Amino acid sequence: MSNLRKYRESLNISQTTLAKAVGCTQGAIGHWESGRRFPDLKTCRALVACLNKLGAKVSLDDVFPPETQSRLISGSALCNNGHSSYVAEKRVPRYLTN
Repeated sequence: MSNLRKYRESLNISQTTLAKAVGCTQGAIGHWESGRRFPDLKTCRALVACLNKLGAKVSLDDVFPPETQSRLISGSALCNNGHSSYVAEKRVPRYLTN
């Protein structure tokens, strides 16, 4: 799971405020914080940039630790609907990950 919630709360900002700064929905922030969905790399970078602009001093690895990144797989071939291009490995059928 990411540390997005931890850093957002340390800045005392709402999911809605962060969503507006990044250009996404509050629901997307909620899904990313809970680990139900994962942002693509471009969005991860935008989240980190916004957090830093709002006063945090964090890196991509701080917000999305390597152990979180290792649980992600590229899902762009599986889902090309304009949403997250990363999916939780546990949600991908085993035969697709081999």
